[in-house]
Amino acid sequence: MKCQSKIDVSMTNPFGGVDYILIMGKIYECEFAPAIYSVIGFQPDKPSYIVKCEDGKFRRYDVDYFIGIHELREQKLNELGI
Repeated sequence: MKCQSKIDVSMTNPFGGVDYILIMGKIYECEFAPAIYSVIGFQPDKPSYIVKCEDGKFRRYDVDYFIGIHELREQKLNELGI
């Protein structure tokens, strides 16, 4: 599913610069991550996505950091009064 990032994520590169892993407002391909159960009380963790980041690596992020494109479309239509 396609999702838009609500956050910027960056990390320092070995040359002292900054590389962006996620860019706020950019659309990414998101897949629900499998549940990982906690040892304490066997409670499932919060829902999360596996996302292919700007550096080509796959990372796990909380679903709250993204908005689905269908939800984004509805927000835009509401802003336009349609």
